[in-house]
Amino acid sequence: MKQLFIYFAFLVLIFSCARKTIQSPIEALKKVEFNDRIVDELGLPNFKENLIKHIAFLETLKTSFNFAGAVYSKEEYIRGLKFLVSILEQNSDQDKVENLVKTYFDFYAVYGDEDYSEVLLTSYFEPVINGSLKETEKFSTPLYFHPQDLVEVDLSLFDDRFYNNKLLIGRLTEEASIRSMPRIVPYYNRKEIEVDKKLKNRNLEICYVDPIDAFFLQIQGSGTINLENGEILRVGFMSQNGHKYESIGKFLTHIIPKEEMNAIKIEEYLKTLNKKELNTILSKNPSYVFFRFLDTEPITSIGNEVFEGRTIATDTKFFPKGSLAFLTFDNPITDPPISASRFVFDQDTGGAIKGPGRVDLFWGKGDKAKLIAGLFKSKAYLYYLAPKRELLSAMNETIK
Repeated sequence: MKQLFIYFAFLVLIFSCARKTIQSPIEALKKVEFNDRIVDELGLPNFKENLIKHIAFLETLKTSFNFAGAVYSKEEYIRGLKFLVSILEQNSDQDKVENLVKTYFDFYAVYGDEDYSEVLLTSYFEPVINGSLKETEKFSTPLYFHPQDLVEVDLSLFDDRFYNNKLLIGRLTEEASIRSMPRIVPYYNRKEIEVDKKLKNRNLEICYVDPIDAFFLQIQGSGTINLENGEILRVGFMSQNGHKYESIGKFLTHIIPKEEMNAIKIEEYLKTLNKKELNTILSKNPSYVFFRFLDTEPITSIGNEVFEGRTIATDTKFFPKGSLAFLTFDNPITDPPISASRFVFDQDTGGAIKGPGRVDLFWGKGDKAKLIAGLFKSKAYLYYLAPKRELLSAMNETIK
């Protein structure tokens, strides 16, 4: 009986220590005292340049910012960021900037998976790949434009019970419809698009690339394609088929040990497969991305150009898009990795970035960025910044 009691107490201890699953943005952040150093390894001039660009973009949006229930209008938040620009313009000394930021800004720790502020940090990049305007044996997989029969339904317009999960993506069809009325069904999944060729001969092809390159290009969301004729195309995310993103890595643990799993190892394995085997593995991820042409740097989910080394992707459900944050992590470039820190901008999201403990950092473009992003997986600490109410009140008095 005593042993049974001890076992029961052990179970209670385990489950009482388990981190609660949260559902709302109010739970996702907690105001804290920030006592660590604020050092920007990329340099304050670079930060100021990106901050000014970010402010200019925010001014074009219709948005607000919610930090654990502390709601800021767009105008209030921008006013705080402009004050930060003035700090950077008037002070080049790192210590002075640090003290002023801590004086005039509140810090909010993210909920994290195991503890506040603690997140799993990965990295993404802009691929540079080869391709062709015509289908060839080497370049056999098309990249597609957004199809016209793909539709998005905002369920919250019909019933406010769907306010937290309001978007439904599918396609219009009259197949087996009731009373001959069009209806919405799930859109084609990856297998139906790439293996069954459901979109063939619809004039949606942008170009053709290697199937493995196409798969990873969709995960990254944008890229540059060097065509055989010498032309260069830049493409970016336009839409997605509405199916849940599934990491194919979890289907390869019998091939690649979990502790060694990364994008580089996965790509190396995929290259050993024949066409049928490759299609079987890639089809495990039913999510599929459609592209558009770009004449700029890659575009984030909120619509601005990415900032190399400073744009982060998080779960839109939990964190205020367009806000400023401070990130510390172990830099994978060095051996052994050394601690790094920088100001970042929450501007993006992604199919694999779900929950309050996941963050993706945009590293850059090309093969070097690909290598780093492919291996990058690190514990990190993330804090969001918001101007203190006292600062905004003082600024209002000054304006009066």
